Amino acid sequence: MPKSYRIRTEVGKDKAIQVSLEQDFEYLEILSLKILQNDIYTRVCSDYGVVVGRISVNNGTGLPNCKVSIFIPLSQEDEDNAIISELYPYKTLNDVNDEGYRYNLLPYTKSHGGHRPTGTFPTRNDVLTNQTLIEVYDKYYKFTAKTNDSGDFMIFGVPLGTQTIHIDVDLSDIGEFSMTPQDLVRIGLATESQVSGTEFKTSSNLGELPQILQFNRIIEVFPLWGQPEVCTLGITRSDFDLTEEAGITLEPAAVFMGSIFSNQDKRAVKRRCRVNRKLGNLCQLIAGPGEILAIRQTIGLDS
Repeated sequence: MPKSYRIRTEVGKDKAIQVSLEQDFEYLEILSLKILQNDIYTRVCSDYGVVVGRISVNNGTGLPNCKVSIFIPLSQEDEDNAIISELYPYKTLNDVNDEGYRYNLLPYTKSHGGHRPTGTFPTRNDVLTNQTLIEVYDKYYKFTAKTNDSGDFMIFGVPLGTQTIHIDVDLSDIGEFSMTPQDLVRIGLATESQVSGTEFKTSSNLGELPQILQFNRIIEVFPLWGQPEVCTLGITRSDFDLTEEAGITLEPAAVFMGSIFSNQDKRAVKRRCRVNRKLGNLCQLIAGPGEILAIRQTIGLDS
């Protein structure tokens, strides 16, 4: 029988989770995520940790495709390198690049029909074809993840000590929960001037875009495993509730479309679809019931 551990946690409570972990375990589960034993090497105390968490809304509903990273400031060595410092100029989270973008994890390519890309994060093809970008990605974007369908994320191998965790959420690019401009206007998080009708606006100043949310938090990363009498062990968990942090609440909405027409039965349209010339006499119109049908997108796909 495989020797496994299932760690019970409470959503919304940030803390270091203490785990007594024997070296002969096969895997460890936390939230909807899993750590395999063969991902860990044996030392007295590990020199890295694991950061996990859930990004949620509406008191626990997990949001997919939210971007998460451990921020790594530009080193002094790379600051003197004109090529690297141009690609990654961020010594702090408030620094901006030549185009005016702050540090972000948002794509510059379109994700779906209703998405307006506004970011600088490199694509896989960019990294594979640009040798300098590979170096930047491996050094500064190494600890980057996105939430799964349950809203959970895991960053493995994080250096120990005090770290800054950064979150970027594009409300128009969170799977089946993606919001439209009028959704944000309706709940009071945007004005008509901040959106462009049925589309979101784009800008290098991400702070002026209502669909873009940013969160930063200082966390403490502990060794994942080791001798309890030698080092403090634990898994660092940090949850983000958008309802509490930014006042975001997901509510279903419907658009009612249709026509109002009716008449007496004797003037009904016949089988040959010929319309009676006297059809539409205002005084003879009859009120009747209507029906609103809900159409929604889900993560399930069919033919």
